[in-house]
Amino acid sequence: MDRLGDYARGQVRVECQTCRRLGCYDVRNLHIRFGLEVEVLDLLRILSASCRHQQAPGAPKPRKYVAVCQAKITMPRQPTTSLPTPGGMPYTVETWNIEGGGIELHLAELYRLDMAEAAFEVVCRLWPDTETTIRQRAHVIQRRDRPRR
Repeated sequence: MDRLGDYARGQVRVECQTCRRLGCYDVRNLHIRFGLEVEVLDLLRILSASCRHQQAPGAPKPRKYVAVCQAKITMPRQPTTSLPTPGGMPYTVETWNIEGGGIELHLAELYRLDMAEAAFEVVCRLWPDTETTIRQRAHVIQRRDRPRR
């Protein structure tokens, strides 16, 4: 469950379609008023408590034509913590098995050729008896064959 403390800044928007009310609140002001540990659903109940159509939690289901509170809360977007993926196709560094000729280990997926070549050299030093390739999809950029015995 999301908590108010998960959001550092931005605007919280609360709107009810039944009574046509709208409110915007700054996250930092809500931190001061309600603390960081309040859950988002509880915050919605607190901020929409003055709606005359609000029902208490656990109240019986209203009849068909009775107006109910339709308040909804929109939290600010959180920044993503993942790094963006660069454009283009990645280079893969792989080792191949002896029997079936298939990929044994998929060791790296890099978007810069110089980094893929550096990884390729390291793999060649660590596993001198394996076939190793740098590929970009099906196109083999560099290959080191298995030494003959």
